[in-house]
Amino acid sequence: MIKANNLLQIGLSILLGCIQHMTWAAAPAMQIKDFARIRDMAVATDGSVWIVDYSVKHLNPDGTLIKQFNFTAGSDFISAFALAQDGSVWLTNLDQKAHQHFTAEGALISQFQIPIYSSATNSPSEIAIAADGSVWATDPSHNRVQHYQADGQLIVQFGAQGTSPGQFNSPNHIALAKDGSVWVTDGIEIVPDGSSQSVSAKSYRL
Repeated sequence: MIKANNLLQIGLSILLGCIQHMTWAAAPAMQIKDFARIRDMAVATDGSVWIVDYSVKHLNPDGTLIKQFNFTAGSDFISAFALAQDGSVWLTNLDQKAHQHFTAEGALISQFQIPIYSSATNSPSEIAIAADGSVWATDPSHNRVQHYQADGQLIVQFGAQGTSPGQFNSPNHIALAKDGSVWVTDGIEIVPDGSSQSVSAKSYRL
């Protein structure tokens, strides 16, 4: 079985190749082999690419480095990464137990605490930034989705453990559609006989 990290690297290589219509071999600097333990990535509206491995790297579509900044605690503590429409950067830092907001240059703007989680493998997973700058986050430990203002004030939360509408079993990825709906992947869904697991996607409009 190919490891998830290898799949992410393959996908990143294809993505950057499509953006630039050229292979990584033609890029003058920083090829895919330069990355290690990619944690997350995002594509900006200008086509540039942000990658989280042992640092946050901002790349041109041809793979050349624009800038990077490092973590205080290391990438193992970063569980999520997202871009805001103004170009600023959001990270979920498990070492600091906080959602953190940075400028594109890596200067900390603000941060707010995240709910207590039960373990490193069942922790706040993904974030998405709305057009108004508010933050959506999945919380697998409590089987819920939370919506915060940029200053950390909770707007709304929903979810509970289960398989009925509005319920989750370890929600993972989250994305926002242009129509205002929220898409969430449910990371673990047990079939009735309890013998297997699958991943499903659910959409909510608030």
